[in-house]
Amino acid sequence: MVKAILKQELIDVPEDVKVSVKSKVVHVEGPKGSLSRSFRQVPIQISEVREGNVVKQISVRIWFAKSKPKACVNSICKHIRNMITGVTKGFKYVMKYGYNILPMQPVAIDGGKTLQVVNYLGQKYVRKIKCCPGVTVETNDSDTKKEIIVRGIDPNAVGLTCSLINQNCTIANVDRRKFKDGIYIFQRLIDE
Repeated sequence: MVKAILKQELIDVPEDVKVSVKSKVVHVEGPKGSLSRSFRQVPIQISEVREGNVVKQISVRIWFAKSKPKACVNSICKHIRNMITGVTKGFKYVMKYGYNILPMQPVAIDGGKTLQVVNYLGQKYVRKIKCCPGVTVETNDSDTKKEIIVRGIDPNAVGLTCSLINQNCTIANVDRRKFKDGIYIFQRLIDE
């Protein structure tokens, strides 16, 4: 199979977002906050496409690459698009919790920076899960919905917080078909 000479993708930048690239570190600023991410470990070229003094597009390209380095171009473009979506709209994950006999009670404390789970499987131990920086947790007081809402502008931090909550509320050495108590991700949404 022949190597492709050039693989390139362009990412459009909205008007209310400022993007800067310096030595493969991308900084994105928008109405909800700012994010930065380094892509120094990947052998690609990231540059700004300007019109006047305003950055209109970001160019991600690689020369003479095989299939795996070419796939990195699509992954990096998706990361940058997620950063732009995060600083303009934000991300919202909805988690649901369930129990069979003993009712657990998740409560957001410290202004939404920590989730406290009381009475998980009837245990006296109170579980406290700290959120990643820039992520907040909300709980509904009504028992009918049984929802926990995790919000933030960085999709990696929001997903990591959800996985910490899920891992902290799992039970070991039991039949998973019978004991389904826990907190699970129900929906992944773009916050409006």
